[in-house]
Amino acid sequence: MKTYLFAIFFLLLGASHYSVYGQSKPDTISSEIPQWLVPNEKESDTYVLWTFAASVNPWMEGITPIRRLSDTCWVVKKGDLIQRNISGRTIRISSDWKLSPNLLHFRKQDWKKAKLITLVQLGKERTSETVEVNTPQDLEKLLQEDDIIYLGWESRQATTEATVIDHNLTLNAIQKVQRKYPQFQGEGRVVSVQERGFDTLDIDLQGRSVNSALRSDIVENHATEMASLIGGAGNSFVTGKGVVPQVQFASSDYQDIAPDADVEFARLQAWVQNHSYGTEIENFYGELAHAYDASANRNPSLLHVFSSGNQGTSEGTGAYEGVAGYANLTGNYKMAKNILVVGSSDTIYRAVSFASKGPSFDGRLKPELVAYSQGGSSNSAALVSGIVVLLQEAYATQYGTTPSSVLIKSLLFTGAEDVGAEGPDYATGFGSMHAEKSLQILMNEQFVEDNINSNEVKIYTLQIPEGQTQLSVSLVWNDPAAEVNTNKALINDLDLELIDANGQTWLPWVLNPDANQITASATRGVDQLNNAEKITLDLLPAGEYTLRVKSSSLVGISQSFALSYQWQQADTLVWDYPVAGDNLPHDGEQDVYFRWRSTLQANQAALQISYDQEQTWETIANTIDLRKGFYRWEAPEVYTQAKARLVVGANAFPTETFTISRPIRLNVGFNCSDSVMWYWNKPDRIEQFRFFRLGAAPYLQEMFTTTDTSYVFRKSEEASTYFAVQPIISGMEGLRGYAFDYTRQGIGCYLVGFFGEAQPEEGIRFSANLGTSYGVKELRLERENAGIWETVHVLTTTTASSYELWDLDPFEGKNLHRLRIVFENNEELESDITEIYYLNETAFIAFPNPLEEGESLIVLTNTSKFTTIPIFSLYDRTGRQVWEQKLFSEQSTIDFDRYVQGLYFYSIRVNNRTVFRGKVLVR
Repeated sequence: MKTYLFAIFFLLLGASHYSVYGQSKPDTISSEIPQWLVPNEKESDTYVLWTFAASVNPWMEGITPIRRLSDTCWVVKKGDLIQRNISGRTIRISSDWKLSPNLLHFRKQDWKKAKLITLVQLGKERTSETVEVNTPQDLEKLLQEDDIIYLGWESRQATTEATVIDHNLTLNAIQKVQRKYPQFQGEGRVVSVQERGFDTLDIDLQGRSVNSALRSDIVENHATEMASLIGGAGNSFVTGKGVVPQVQFASSDYQDIAPDADVEFARLQAWVQNHSYGTEIENFYGELAHAYDASANRNPSLLHVFSSGNQGTSEGTGAYEGVAGYANLTGNYKMAKNILVVGSSDTIYRAVSFASKGPSFDGRLKPELVAYSQGGSSNSAALVSGIVVLLQEAYATQYGTTPSSVLIKSLLFTGAEDVGAEGPDYATGFGSMHAEKSLQILMNEQFVEDNINSNEVKIYTLQIPEGQTQLSVSLVWNDPAAEVNTNKALINDLDLELIDANGQTWLPWVLNPDANQITASATRGVDQLNNAEKITLDLLPAGEYTLRVKSSSLVGISQSFALSYQWQQADTLVWDYPVAGDNLPHDGEQDVYFRWRSTLQANQAALQISYDQEQTWETIANTIDLRKGFYRWEAPEVYTQAKARLVVGANAFPTETFTISRPIRLNVGFNCSDSVMWYWNKPDRIEQFRFFRLGAAPYLQEMFTTTDTSYVFRKSEEASTYFAVQPIISGMEGLRGYAFDYTRQGIGCYLVGFFGEAQPEEGIRFSANLGTSYGVKELRLERENAGIWETVHVLTTTTASSYELWDLDPFEGKNLHRLRIVFENNEELESDITEIYYLNETAFIAFPNPLEEGESLIVLTNTSKFTTIPIFSLYDRTGRQVWEQKLFSEQSTIDFDRYVQGLYFYSIRVNNRTVFRGKVLVR
């Protein structure tokens, strides 16, 4: 298997060129060194490959790596070594070390013109730009420039990573947090969405857009969906409600996927940015990865949240080339250390196959978290971005300032629920986001923010009370941005340990980054790759525990970090869904999942439900696996209050009271010039309804509670066009229905539809459809006769919406009809006039005549009079036939576009016998 892990050839460098500066030996290169390192006569002598003993700390010697191939093998400037008189083994190498792995690989293939690459130069200030390379010679010239230290083929063409919105806030405990902590809605916070523009007029987003010069002029539905998941108001329906429905939105066009300017984040006060897009699978640390790490370091409160990608079934690249289903994150910027990459899990917390997985190019943990989505990792990232906003708001409420991004990440990692095998993995990271647990850590002040110096140890004491379990601790720091094209991104290495009163020590969970061990379970060990470490411990005797944070190696004086911790009460069960105020199903669909967290010793329980305030209980299932934390149930189509409980032996663990209901649909009865009527059905056992309107404020507002099933209002007194209705179930709110705009329902002033159809030998039959029969006394069918409208049929209305009326004695040829609606208050409403041609005695009618230039001739045929198909023939004034056409149907069209002005004659033949003649004038 191909690999760009260079551990083997580092050992070979001892037999290669060796020098102590001031005294050199000739170059000798082992034939076993990879070909791309072999120099040629064109190579510069500015940079060398330098290897040194593990005991040497080059950073302390003032040596800065240009590229690190390992901890003890760097590409450096030869002059830096000479200036400091530092000894070591060196080798002059090919300038191909400047190439990103994919560009190095591509260089060996047939060259394709006009490839864009990123160029990084070292001068007085580090600069980068994107340039076009048309030929191999162009690339060679760039490689020879000493100031250029990196040439990378980095895709910058972003594409979104979800196709449909996939909404369920009951997973990840988001809805539970909204119920328990309604004070945290994102008010006063700003989230930035980097992609195309979202629809600022969407009723779930309107009124909350912050102006930004970076906003795209192109509006895309994907951006609207991401914004809705983050902070939709829920005006349209429950599936339009996001995590923080009062947050404000800024938009940044992903036409340029480099980090936005620091001043823009500061101006907007937007300290979380959602990136639900990807480019190509790029498993290396490129200029974009460097830029995002640097952005995070310059803005300690800013957290960039990325979707992992939707290439989860693809093969890996770089060090993991050929590994199926792993190392396929979409974009080298997702290799950054100080961002948050989010993958996807399904309704039962399994990693979904489409979501891209880690590891990163150097074996680091990616993604760090998963959140629910079966529609695309875009959605998962958006949910996490929403929770980041909520945690920032909660922290600001408690401490008056915005928290650091490392604290937010630590809270998320500590609160995450482990899924799959014990410990982290390259599919689900530290686990599934659990919003409530992360928020509780913050509210309970179970965290530390501190700084550590080089070779220092920080000690923190935890007092664990009796009856606790499931200790979780996470250490996170923002690491300095690594040099581009590095083979290992971590620079500052901190280490976490947990020690009990007896001196027993637990280390963080680590994964084996070897390509052949990529699916192996995590083990405990010293982590030398990641800038986030997590320790968990289930068996937790009461007593004093010590957390030790050690600085194994630092570049610079000190490193800031965040440490958070949490434990759970043993022998208990906590419900995540439903909780008080919830409705089952959450979106009105039939299937629903009960969700809980159990620390009980027992693994089985019975699931029961009560519809009568716990007087009686019905068994849903006798044997439930408590360890799963969920059970799928087909909710009945009823409107009721309910409670559920899990019964374990003699103990019962009930939910709080919730409702079971479906959304009630609003219908427009009439939409007249001065008034509108809404009506809805009355479900069994529902006596009250709550009615809502979308007013000037960006949120639905309660108007009234009623026992009626209709509502009529005057337009002059109500500006809103959006309304919704909600059932009240024994004093509790059921599921509020969809908000409908009455102007878009296709309903006019009572009359939905009115049309007629000629019935040979019977007359003309009319169908009339009403939006409602409310207040209607009768329907009158009228026909025009010599300028006077005559009533030909009268119907007294009932509660029906569809009616049939007849004109049993229509005129031969054209008939004009209208419908008159007579109300109980004797007001009347007329329909539009319909024009219908009726043929009973007449065989043919042709019209109009004369024809305007460009018009077509319409021929009506009484097909009931013929057993064979009539043939229409057209002649000019000289008698020459210019057209012939069969009259297959009751109405045929003769196209006159090809004929000049003048008089034309036509005949209609049946069985070769002329049965009808006429003439037509084209003017």
